[in-house]
Amino acid sequence: MTYRTIITTVGTSLITNWLQKEKGINSELKEYVEDLKNQCFYNTRDKEDNEDFIEYAGEIKKEIKSFLAKKDKPASAETNSLFAIKEELEKKHSDLALTVYLICTDTILSPLCAEVLSEWLKGQGFEVDFHEEEDIIEKIGDNNFVSDYIVKDLRVDDKDAFEKQGFQNLINIFQNISSSKNCILNISGGYKILIPILTIISQLEEVDIEYLFEDDKSQLLEIPFLPINFDWIKAEIYAELLDKVALRRYDKTSEEYKFLERMKLVKPNGGATIFGGLLKGYLEKKMDKAPDILGDFAEYKIYEHFHNYPYKAAYNKVEKGVKLYFDKDSNYGKIYTEQEYKEIGNGHEEVEIDLILSNSEDNYIIVESKFFRQVKNLCDKIEKRIKAMHLLKGGYADEFILYIPKLSIQNLRKKKHLKDFKDLCQEYHITFTLLYTDIRVDTEKVKIDFTSFIKGRFELGPDKDIKEYQIN
Repeated sequence: MTYRTIITTVGTSLITNWLQKEKGINSELKEYVEDLKNQCFYNTRDKEDNEDFIEYAGEIKKEIKSFLAKKDKPASAETNSLFAIKEELEKKHSDLALTVYLICTDTILSPLCAEVLSEWLKGQGFEVDFHEEEDIIEKIGDNNFVSDYIVKDLRVDDKDAFEKQGFQNLINIFQNISSSKNCILNISGGYKILIPILTIISQLEEVDIEYLFEDDKSQLLEIPFLPINFDWIKAEIYAELLDKVALRRYDKTSEEYKFLERMKLVKPNGGATIFGGLLKGYLEKKMDKAPDILGDFAEYKIYEHFHNYPYKAAYNKVEKGVKLYFDKDSNYGKIYTEQEYKEIGNGHEEVEIDLILSNSEDNYIIVESKFFRQVKNLCDKIEKRIKAMHLLKGGYADEFILYIPKLSIQNLRKKKHLKDFKDLCQEYHITFTLLYTDIRVDTEKVKIDFTSFIKGRFELGPDKDIKEYQIN
């Protein structure tokens, strides 16, 4: 079977079409629609107001269900587009298994339309992912109600709520759906302000977009995902700065804050912009994976440096990417080389050491290259590398070097875990050394330099580009 999920944003075009095309709608129902326009689904209204809104929504629901039942053809942007997408997919896949996932804004009318559409689409043979066996309108104003379909604070009448929470909530729901399913994003329905935002998210999540080009002809415009993503090199620059902005630790007159402001990531008066929030959200969710890719570049550059300029002049042998394997059955008391491991098979714990520097007397130094956001909770990994090399060499390393392709050294002073690394090494009578690349972020030239450095157009010189930071 070919499984596809169509993520469909739901607006109020069903109600709009009902008002325009249905004859004889009484004035009271039209007033109900006006009263509910832009009313928030989640709200702390008076109980009496919520009861009134539930009553109004119930009347509207009955009418639009009746309106939809009369139609031989679809009657909204959502249904028009879904039929068109289904038709195109069935041409390509004879074994198509299709699911429609409905996403609503934090309004009363959007979930109301979604509930009616969900029931109608099921009657048309669609598999629909929406609230089951629940009358959504009964949950109006219930802040304890949890929904994976109604995006809290995603409201076009409240810019602050939209920027501060709604946008990130939309990202979270979108990621939860798209991470585990073969998805298409259908943006034909819903508020048009969401289109540019969802377009960006879909590109980042590698999700194709379908848009109904002309309602009457049901022509689809397909926007395939392109090989676009954040520049994780620059993201490493912004990550720590955005963390500090979120914690309100930045002087808004500082050069670093002005830098973020020029990048349109923070507002002049404080707080992240929509795209600052987008970047921060992605950093929190995916930055742990990004350094694996960037780390290969950084590791190669530090390897190149030590190869061209032997450490302390004497450590002129440089090995890269040394893999060792602990024998778990011996309580980590035995180690295998990569060749030995191939003959033994599975059941052992791998330890990969970025670089090993050796001198003519076979004394050695362990080197690990890590991005700044990777160094937390690193003690256990450092200790395993120390033990693995001790078992291999029959003695402990002279030194353990942690290299951070760091942009600014100022924040290292606040990081307690760096002191923990030093203390750990001292337990084994090993010298701990922290090396970093001091490239700052307060000019446009800096960004170019760092990108060039990582991507290989910049060579780390013999001394000026790599510096040592003393940990007290």
